[in-house]
Amino acid sequence: MNIDTALLANALLDDAPTAKATTPATIDIGRWDDSTVQGLTDAIIAGADAAGVRLKGIRTDTWGFGKFGIQQDTSNSGKFHGVPVVMTMLADFDTAEFVLEPL
Repeated sequence: MNIDTALLANALLDDAPTAKATTPATIDIGRWDDSTVQGLTDAIIAGADAAGVRLKGIRTDTWGFGKFGIQQDTSNSGKFHGVPVVMTMLADFDTAEFVLEPL
């Protein structure tokens, strides 16, 4: 599957500041490989300041957590480039919820 992670990240970042509140964006990552998930996250982190937001955290299921290539630092979370990634039963299967908030 070929995903333009930079284009997707820009779309998320362009929309988030207009909400003027915490904005969750849920993406189905079930068919994505690890590098695509990590690439999207890197692109969001890289563009967040310029968009006037920050990536507050990411919620995902256990399978999605593994795609970030990180170790757990608590029983249900770890950090990807300083951003908390939390495994939760509240996340739909095969999804990652990127939570953006205004600066």
